[in-house]
Amino acid sequence: STDFVYIHILCPLHYCGLSGFCLDRITMPFKNFVEIGRVAFLTDGAHTQKLAVIVDIIDGTRALIDGPCSGVPRQEYKFANLHLTKFVVKIQHGQHSKSIRKAWVEADIDGKWKNSAWANNLEKRAQRASITDYDRFKLGK
Repeated sequence: STDFVYIHILCPLHYCGLSGFCLDRITMPFKNFVEIGRVAFLTDGAHTQKLAVIVDIIDGTRALIDGPCSGVPRQEYKFANLHLTKFVVKIQHGQHSKSIRKAWVEADIDGKWKNSAWANNLEKRAQRASITDYDRFKLGK
């Protein structure tokens, strides 16, 4: 007997059965992409826990960043040490620090960051790390 291999092509445009697999219902899991103008949280180096803007993409592992309002000088940074935020500044690639500062202030990045849950959690974590054993004991009562 001959074995036949059946190839079933599932067209997601036409199939909306019990699983509900339709293209109009599929959402992308990621919304924060590496792009020019994306605000990133730095996690390594001398400027750790500061915000910076991606000014240019060097290659698949590095980007040129600048943080004129947070004190981060223009430098290359690895993507592994950047955590992308949901904030985006409208700039063009390779713009000068002066115009990046202007766009940062117009977008009110500092105010949005202070009101974000991410910044609040970092602040709470820093407060918990700074209390002593006795303060922890008093909180338990």
